[in-house]
Amino acid sequence: MGYVLAVEWTAKAGQGDRIAEIQREFAPLARQEPGCRKFFVSRSGDDPDVFFLYEEYDDEAAFDAHLETPHFDRLIRGAALDLLAESQKAIYEPLD
Repeated sequence: MGYVLAVEWTAKAGQGDRIAEIQREFAPLARQEPGCRKFFVSRSGDDPDVFFLYEEYDDEAAFDAHLETPHFDRLIRGAALDLLAESQKAIYEPLD
């Protein structure tokens, strides 16, 4: 099965470097979570305030558990979300 998210974050003007710092700390922690298959963060080469996140979990329950981790609460809820101008998320189901 699997549960895949494609997320695009646009930081408030000038906050891209701070978002990058947060993600450099957060991503390795997310990758170690049970049920996390992949967690990649990329930064736009055209606009340093735009980020693309690709996340893949065993199932929706693993994603829900991801949202309840202390590092998500501290780094994402507690820091990154306030620095965003926009966030778009799409959920996918792998075909194979």
